[in-house]
Amino acid sequence: MVPKQGSERRNILRLAAISTTIYEQSTAHYFESQRPTGSIQSELLERYRLQTTGGLKYLDSASELIDTNPFNSATISAVIALEYVQLVYPELKAKLIAPSLSAIALKLSAQPCFEKTRPL
Repeated sequence: MVPKQGSERRNILRLAAISTTIYEQSTAHYFESQRPTGSIQSELLERYRLQTTGGLKYLDSASELIDTNPFNSATISAVIALEYVQLVYPELKAKLIAPSLSAIALKLSAQPCFEKTRPL
């Protein structure tokens, strides 16, 4: 799932960390948007949007590394990040922000190891 050493290890770990940050910022955006009217901090919503968008764009630009081996931590984390954003933050239109990553996610969605993780 993660190479033992070298630049490939650093790349995989960096992409997995960016994916994790996307989950966090998408979740933060969701909860901030659920606050009572008058309590929502629009500057926080914008910050979360920019961070999520930036993360998705970065993962999309690294799609060659993500698509190389579908069973490493970077690929699994990136696909889950994309799908999570689509679930909790649909107005962001993640597929348009990260078209290459979306194509990878679509290709892998038919794999049993990904398919079995879908909620019923």
